[in-house]
Amino acid sequence: MAVPEVLAVQDSGLVLEWVEVDTHRRHNDAAFGAGLARLHSVRGERFGSIDDNTLSYVGSVEVTLEPAETWARSYLAGRVRPLAQRCVMQRRLPESLMSLIDLLILHGDEIVGPFEPPSLVHGDLWSGNRLRDVNGTPWLIDPSVSWSSRELDFGMMTLFGGFSQETFDAYNEVFPLPDGWRERLGLHQLLPLLVHVNIFGDPYVGQLQSTLDDLTRGL
Repeated sequence: MAVPEVLAVQDSGLVLEWVEVDTHRRHNDAAFGAGLARLHSVRGERFGSIDDNTLSYVGSVEVTLEPAETWARSYLAGRVRPLAQRCVMQRRLPESLMSLIDLLILHGDEIVGPFEPPSLVHGDLWSGNRLRDVNGTPWLIDPSVSWSSRELDFGMMTLFGGFSQETFDAYNEVFPLPDGWRERLGLHQLLPLLVHVNIFGDPYVGQLQSTLDDLTRGL
């Protein structure tokens, strides 16, 4: 798996090395899955930003990556709640949803899964950010890089689809995922859903509400 060289950084985005894309060739899903596993095997000391700059973006939406010792604190309290509150202030979400998010935060350490050290993640891994060049090599573009739970990338990958079972099988051969990761997909889809609510509004509110209802049922 390859990543393009960053040629310039601007307030409006990144300028990346050109990748000659082949839109007809089938993706090498096994190579991509194994490459993603190797990316996630790069470990950090604390969750959050990879450097001193804690301001980041998922797409065009600002997120803050303050350092945190636990994934629950970094993700639920540090990323999900502030973005949800911003959506409420913009009248894109009802205030009532904040109580469900606060309930998740209260139970955060018990619902985020077994502890793992922070992984280096792409952070915005939908299928459009995976390319295939004319030689069949998979590339990753347009990242929102952070030290996070590696399950964050799988939340985005499964939210809109586009990745085959071969991808997940190849990943697990290199770096097996912890037990229960599929049951936590909804949890790790909260951030991308909130990003979409922030950008597009109503079309994603119902899906976010349903996901929160499922996650908080029984808490």
